[in-house]
Amino acid sequence: MNIRIAALMLTTTPMSIRIYVERLRPRLEREGLSLEIFSDPAQIPAADIYWDPRTGGGRAPTAVLLETGRPLVVTLHDMAHVSLPWREFYPGIKQALKGRYNCLKVAREWHRALPRVSQIIVPSRITLDEAVRILHLDPDLLCVIPHGVEHRDFASRADAVPAGFPYFLHISQYQPRKNVARLLAAYQTLPESVRPRLIMKLIGYNGPKNMPGVEFIDGILSQEEIAGLYAGALAFLFPSLNEGFGLPVLEAMASGCPVITSKGTACAEVAGDAALLVDPRSVNDIGAAMSSLATDTVRRDTLRERGLARAQSFNWDETAYQHAMVFRQVLGQAT
Repeated sequence: MNIRIAALMLTTTPMSIRIYVERLRPRLEREGLSLEIFSDPAQIPAADIYWDPRTGGGRAPTAVLLETGRPLVVTLHDMAHVSLPWREFYPGIKQALKGRYNCLKVAREWHRALPRVSQIIVPSRITLDEAVRILHLDPDLLCVIPHGVEHRDFASRADAVPAGFPYFLHISQYQPRKNVARLLAAYQTLPESVRPRLIMKLIGYNGPKNMPGVEFIDGILSQEEIAGLYAGALAFLFPSLNEGFGLPVLEAMASGCPVITSKGTACAEVAGDAALLVDPRSVNDIGAAMSSLATDTVRRDTLRERGLARAQSFNWDETAYQHAMVFRQVLGQAT
């Protein structure tokens, strides 16, 4: 039986979510599920199951999908907008006041939607726990399906490694929760004699850029160029305060790059014992980890090998298979 799934993807859908859906699309088709992506909520195609892959980050399930009379699966990506103190998520008090009001609205929308939601997919146990604790969602309605990684894209490639100088690397879409101020402060605590360069690919960052040893990349990079940066770095620095999953951590490990990331977060859940975990609110802790990996070749090699092994347990084929199981299960319950 071919199961028809229709997924709503608005033109404003973030690129990270688009990548998530596009990675799954051909793999779901190999599992016998056809996926139609549509962008106009006023023109909903016929389908056996509807999928809203866009929830989280302040979004509840899309209202029109609740009225189809067919099973609805949603993906809840993260809870950072309500789980973090406002200063760590919003850039200012005005945005925080508006954001907190919207959070109350979103919580009400979630609870109105729940009777018509068949299953909620989350990418990490941390996100599941936060959804239960903050939104009071029924844990039986949630299932954890981790994201995958395209190993062919991020396999370590010596010919792609930039030559000439050692460097740390940070890549992210700038938000206060990315903890950039503490990362830069920690970097500046390193003695110049052992301080490698720091390359920052920080989309949307408008802060100061004239800092000794720090190089900001402003242009667009290809997937191959990003993979090369990972492969050539001494370590990937990602002390984020909150993530729904932490895909850059997984990409770095798959590239053979040692990782420094945050305790008690989804990033630590992804990394397991294959990364150096720090208190993300401690400049000293982040700085000490940087110093350790800047000078300790054995430790870098150990983390590199552990990261490569850990990354092998994440792949999009398995992620698609688990999604397919969810879709089949909810359709079976509805028929």
